[in-house]
Amino acid sequence: MLYFAHYGHPILKGAKHGSFLLSEPGSTAYQITGSTDIYEIKRPEVLRPDSEQMQTYTGRKVGRFDDDRRNEFERVVLAVPVTRRSLAWKCQNWIVEGLAALNKDGYGVEAYRLEDLQKLLAESLK
Repeated sequence: MLYFAHYGHPILKGAKHGSFLLSEPGSTAYQITGSTDIYEIKRPEVLRPDSEQMQTYTGRKVGRFDDDRRNEFERVVLAVPVTRRSLAWKCQNWIVEGLAALNKDGYGVEAYRLEDLQKLLAESLK
């Protein structure tokens, strides 16, 4: 399963960090790191079920595909470029662009617009 996951400390208000979370087997996070001037794609990270990061993840399933396409999935997602020096661009934009690239390559994912993805986030927090 592929999830759009977001996380942050439950007590802190405000924006949450977004990432792809690929599960089955295990859970692997695909995300960007840094800030406006130095964004970069972080290496895929296998998450332990008891990690603080996993404890604070919430999100939505955005697709499902066979595990034999995992390497191809990584190739597509890790090729999505980052935009630096733009206050309007953030991790959620990278997720939207990644979903569009996956959709174009025939993965069973919805190519959400940023506004639609943000609505899904709000619903998952209710």
